[in-house]
Amino acid sequence: MGSMLAMEYLQKYQDHVKAAVLSNMTAGIKSYVTYTAKLSKNSLHHKRLSSMTRSDKLQQFDSPIYQGL
Repeated sequence: MGSMLAMEYLQKYQDHVKAAVLSNMTAGIKSYVTYTAKLSKNSLHHKRLSSMTRSDKLQQFDSPIYQGL
């Protein structure tokens, strides 16, 4: 996620940056979402995955349950 934020910064503030090195990242949100969904499905217990999906849909990213996951 850090490299994606860096790319946003670089695009907006090009005059303030002399150089940047981005490593181990994705430049496309579609491939990133697909990859993280695969990781979640394969590594999270079903109950935890259900809680995370529910919080995502409700956009409750700051809830203690979501943060704990």
